[in-house]
Amino acid sequence: MSYILLAPKKYLTYICITFNTNEAMDKNIKTKPSYNQDVLKIIKERHGYSYDYIRKSIRGDRVGIICDVIKAEYIRLTNEYKKVLEIQVSKLDKQ
Repeated sequence: MSYILLAPKKYLTYICITFNTNEAMDKNIKTKPSYNQDVLKIIKERHGYSYDYIRKSIRGDRVGIICDVIKAEYIRLTNEYKKVLEIQVSKLDKQ
């Protein structure tokens, strides 16, 4: 840890602390969210918007009434998709 003075002592108001972050800078911390492609396809067919617009609406990069509708529909369809998948898995397990 080291200290860097940003101004002469007469005008000193801030002291910045620097850390050695070489190891942390090499790692990519952000991950891309993955969206259910089947649900995206259904929404695209229903509303006619591009996949890019639908993803941005779900992520919150776009605002408006339609974006809220798309986001709510995506959440609803994804939950239904998960339920159907669980039912199918349980049916296969019983056989």
